[in-house]
Amino acid sequence: MQESPTNQLAESSSHNNFQLCTFNELSPLQLNSRKDFQLEEKYSNICKAFKKIVPDKELRKRRPYSVLYLVSPERIVGFVILKHISNLPNSFKNKLNVPIGTEAIEVCFLAVDKRYRKRQFGEILLMEAIWQSKEFAQENPLCSILYLNAADEISAAFYKKQGLERYPGSLVFVQSLK
Repeated sequence: MQESPTNQLAESSSHNNFQLCTFNELSPLQLNSRKDFQLEEKYSNICKAFKKIVPDKELRKRRPYSVLYLVSPERIVGFVILKHISNLPNSFKNKLNVPIGTEAIEVCFLAVDKRYRKRQFGEILLMEAIWQSKEFAQENPLCSILYLNAADEISAAFYKKQGLERYPGSLVFVQSLK
């Protein structure tokens, strides 16, 4: 498998003190840093759930989630939660005009600690999520789209800037994985 473009970006830029990892690769110090991960108040429920995250293996037992972390040597800077959707709701299939049987990857949540914003970490996490989703789609031909629901217009502007296609009249964004 070829190296992720986001790892190449992090290695070749001012982001070389940051890396992408899975739960099992987190150090005790990084894992402990979840306690003071800072998000806006409107995301407090999601932040509470994040602070209680169990190892990815346990998450996969309950639902097909995958969590990717962006970390500094001391702390978690950001994370993205992906979910494989094998059975898209009919209303969603009709809305996006995708064939029956289409599978997808949902970006359930992407967050960067408030103290680390405006440093391209959201872009790095999204690029990696798309890259990993495309890798997954190569092995799972029915999985052909990545989608997400933006939290608000500020988030929507971020996703639009990253090149995701916005479904008209909604906060839904789609990216082809083919």
